[in-house]
Amino acid sequence: ICWECRELELRALNFARGFAQLSPRQRWLQHAALSKEVKTLDDRLSPLICYAFLQRLAYLALDLARQSCEATLPFNLVHYVFRHAMFLSALALTLWRIGKLN
Repeated sequence: ICWECRELELRALNFARGFAQLSPRQRWLQHAALSKEVKTLDDRLSPLICYAFLQRLAYLALDLARQSCEATLPFNLVHYVFRHAMFLSALALTLWRIGKLN
């Protein structure tokens, strides 16, 4: 899916770069085709992103509950923050890329 997003992004950028040289009909046809592909990709990605987000939210809640039961708070807090920082940044990057396509 990531490769498909990248290919679609490149086609959208090429469309934007060549916009001035296209006739109104070509602009309309290319825009309609790109919009259809973005909609199809969005329909496929939406459930995956929701699932990944909800799964990570459940893991965060579980870790927070487990952390509150353990005694060494400073280490657990550092562990809690850095354990989820990578996943949350990857999720943010994915959302940014999808927003860039739209």
